Amino acid sequence: MIFEDLLMEIQSDLVSLGLEYSNSQIDEIYLYGYIEEGSYFFNLFFKKNGKIIRLNQINDFLSENEKIDDSRDRQIQLLELGIDDLEKIEILFENNKKEVPTEIKIIYNKSSNSLKSKYSYSPISDDTSELELFNNWYDTVKVENNI
Repeated sequence: MIFEDLLMEIQSDLVSLGLEYSNSQIDEIYLYGYIEEGSYFFNLFFKKNGKIIRLNQINDFLSENEKIDDSRDRQIQLLELGIDDLEKIEILFENNKKEVPTEIKIIYNKSSNSLKSKYSYSPISDDTSELELFNNWYDTVKVENNI
């Protein structure tokens, strides 16, 4: 397989994690990854019915018969699987002699089955944590969606 196909496969795996966790009961998935100097961070949030929803809030936006298993253990497992995929991305870039991205943002729209990704390569400031970067993106998406 060529590099682009392998990268798309890993990105699809990340999207599948969000779809599986939410039982596909969302409109969009926002996936965030951070890779730098052996450090990894992964998290995600969703959009459903015009609302931007954090991972631990999804059941607040689902009807009683739609509720999912949102236990802490399941959330941790999801985040660990996301980190596994980030490690695969790092290996893929290194094996193909390409610069490894430091920040990955993926937006998946379920109704159109479309995926948009943005890769950044600049070093991240020591003053900003990965969680702050993720939360900044979450806040930006909320503002962009007038929420």
